Amino acid sequence: MMILQVILEGIGLGVLLILVCAIGIRKGAVGMVHLYSHEVQERCVTLGLTTH
Repeated sequence: MMILQVILEGIGLGVLLILVCAIGIRKGAVGMVHLYSHEVQERCVTLGLTTH
């Protein structure tokens, strides 16, 4: 019974993680650049990959 609960929780959390990532990158590979340091964000803006 406990193993079934662990498996179901793992599947649920996996689906949640996939949804968060899919929503974050829906506008391209730099969609979640806000997670990186300020220097990386500025470089992405300089290269024209994203805007502020």
